[in-house]
Amino acid sequence: MKQLLKISKIGVFALFIIIGLSFTSSEGDVKYKCMIQMVSYKGEKAMVVVSLIKPDGTYDRTLSVLGKDKKWYDEMQKWWDFHVKAKEKIDGITGASIAGSQRRVVLIKVPASAIDKKYKIRVESGVEDQKYVSNDVEFELSKDNINKNINGKVYVSSVRLIPG
Repeated sequence: MKQLLKISKIGVFALFIIIGLSFTSSEGDVKYKCMIQMVSYKGEKAMVVVSLIKPDGTYDRTLSVLGKDKKWYDEMQKWWDFHVKAKEKIDGITGASIAGSQRRVVLIKVPASAIDKKYKIRVESGVEDQKYVSNDVEFELSKDNINKNINGKVYVSSVRLIPG
């Protein structure tokens, strides 16, 4: 009986380790589901870029791009300047653009070392023949902001990061 109890405790401990590792990849990245809710607007689908911003306000990396049509990427001016200089490969983090009133959930990975270190998540948006918004949503990447709805300014109604 004692041996069975000991094995059970080891099993529970191992389960906690596995669950903990599922939130962190081998590179020290933390995975989040990033839910983006758009406002109701008229016009074409929006292109949306989610980026990790360093404490000094410069781009660290692109986390997600909603809009596969590369011919419009240069319309997202601030992000495009960074993207071209950084020569990022974004093929694995792109998806279809998003229309007004729609909601989309994208998976993003951020370095664990950036959490609670003054890094920010920035969401840029743009709609064809309408304006580009370089900081539709911007918030600190902190434990306090996880699972919180962060309001947008123009096309994005809100953004929420959910562990997992």
